[in-house]
Amino acid sequence: MIVTRRTKIFLAALFVAQLFSDGGVLAQDNSDQTANGGVETAPWQTTLFLRTSAARNGQFFNFSEATVDNGRWIALDIGWLNFGKLGYGEVFGGGGRIQPLGKKAQIIAELYFDRSYGPLSDHANYILTYVAPSYSLGKGWSADAAVFPYLPVDHKGSFQLVVDYAALRKQLNTHLQVSAGYAAYKFGSTSLVNKEFGSFTILSQHNGSLETMLLHVPGLPGGFGVEFRYVVALKHGSGK
Repeated sequence: MIVTRRTKIFLAALFVAQLFSDGGVLAQDNSDQTANGGVETAPWQTTLFLRTSAARNGQFFNFSEATVDNGRWIALDIGWLNFGKLGYGEVFGGGGRIQPLGKKAQIIAELYFDRSYGPLSDHANYILTYVAPSYSLGKGWSADAAVFPYLPVDHKGSFQLVVDYAALRKQLNTHLQVSAGYAAYKFGSTSLVNKEFGSFTILSQHNGSLETMLLHVPGLPGGFGVEFRYVVALKHGSGK
């Protein structure tokens, strides 16, 4: 069966819609009922995600993202990334849903429009479906993952698959977490590039978190790279 680009876009939209539908995995509402029957939501907040990485060959990667959510809906998610010497970057925008699944699990599902830029990009356009489940294992242990395929919407792009992380984490105390995990990348018909990583994260209730990752990446000089990930949430006010 031949799958057209329009079919890919339709399937991506259908996938996210099914997650949010009455019969989907995200059908359950995570809002709280007040005494008078009203719905109480979490305060709106803006979360900033900043990343940078470097390898021994001088190649670097920069990433910035901002989301606005109320604990249930991600009303806005915009961002930018750049691969430096490769002459390639992307800008994207979208939104989605944050849904608890019971008391220990959560899933984030988002739909993005993404456009590449730079000499190597061909200015291709993509639809991205982002899925990020997480689960608390108890006693400070947790597991989480984030996966997103790139579905090209014009003849300029190629299918891509990114496993941003699939990690097992242990919070040692209120200020320190250690993790070990796996990441991967596939471009078109090329072979899957596997990456393993270990990290430690410094946690702060008011100043966000800073994760330092050591990655084993085949093809890099020495086979290793370092990445830093900073996340901070800024509250806007009380929910109603």
